[in-house]
Amino acid sequence: TNCTVCPAGYYCHYGLLPTAAAADYYSSKGATSCTACPSGSSCSGGSSSSSCATGYYSTGTSTNCTYCPPGYYCPSTSISPVSCAAGYYSLGGTTACTVCPAGSKCPTTSVTPTNCPLGTYSLSGARNCTSCPAGYA
Repeated sequence: TNCTVCPAGYYCHYGLLPTAAAADYYSSKGATSCTACPSGSSCSGGSSSSSCATGYYSTGTSTNCTYCPPGYYCPSTSISPVSCAAGYYSLGGTTACTVCPAGSKCPTTSVTPTNCPLGTYSLSGARNCTSCPAGYA
């Protein structure tokens, strides 16, 4: 009898008919089992995994990479997002948070900095603006 090698994207266990890899797994040609999709990758039940792009992440066995949300940064494609510290912000899809610039305030970590109004000031990394001392503008 002629045997056929199990095709990529399937697994063949004990000579049975090929079974398709689950959506969050993949397999190579001739596989007898499937491999769980690794962290930092997405899988669609095919013959390989795809690496997440910068600004996206996956913590494993995932069919899709997830966009790093505003207020967070993703230093690696294989770990969950990390919250920005106070005085920093992120609009999403970043590998690092940005420090709030001097002359601006960043009351939340997920929005663009706002300029300080006249009569107030801030140093770099400020959450709020401070009133100017008497005699200063």
